[in-house]
Amino acid sequence: MKRSIADVYAVRKDFYDANKAMVEKLAAGYLKGCEEILEMRAKIKDKEFKAKYDARAENGPQHLQGQG
Repeated sequence: MKRSIADVYAVRKDFYDANKAMVEKLAAGYLKGCEEILEMRAKIKDKEFKAKYDARAENGPQHLQGQG
């Protein structure tokens, strides 16, 4: 991600030692969420590209428009 903001989640060592499984699940869930966001973003970009391509194809070549 080009313009992401780094998020930092910190816990004390004693909390981590007592709740290691929960902390690992939190980290795994966070990373999975990031991956899902990237997938959604890619789908949106694909739709936007397809819409632009379809509009250009429908209107004909840009360099020939206005010449008649």
